[in-house]
Amino acid sequence: MLKLQCKVWPTAARPHPAFPNEQYHWAPIINVRVVHKHSPPTKSIECWVDSGSHVCLFHASVCHSLGIKRVEDGIKEEFGGIFRDPHRPVYFHKVKIIVVSEQFETMAGFSWDLGVTGILGRRGFFQNFVTTIDSSGNPPHVELQKISSH
Repeated sequence: MLKLQCKVWPTAARPHPAFPNEQYHWAPIINVRVVHKHSPPTKSIECWVDSGSHVCLFHASVCHSLGIKRVEDGIKEEFGGIFRDPHRPVYFHKVKIIVVSEQFETMAGFSWDLGVTGILGRRGFFQNFVTTIDSSGNPPHVELQKISSH
């Protein structure tokens, strides 16, 4: 079992009126590294753990460090939902995602329009880990238990 600390940051100088007792914000963001074919792993990439996303997504700027010369050479799909414009192109490439000492292979989407560096979704990430987001701790944390493949 992997226990990973969530990203925590202080609230603004004045608390939000709806949440006057909140002293910090937190999010289920973990660091991963990504490999494409025989590329060396990327540096750590902060990724949102997002059960609402059906795929793993990365900002297209990550492609350069993976040796992907043209993001557009991937399998194209137009996405809505996370993008304001419902017809934003996402290009899928086969990658390995490394979480601490565990790794898995998946088709991940890359887009210039993604507002964050990475999102870990159901295909790929949640298929490989039983995931618990525990907000009761200080700091909050994510527990990952690798699902054994038979």
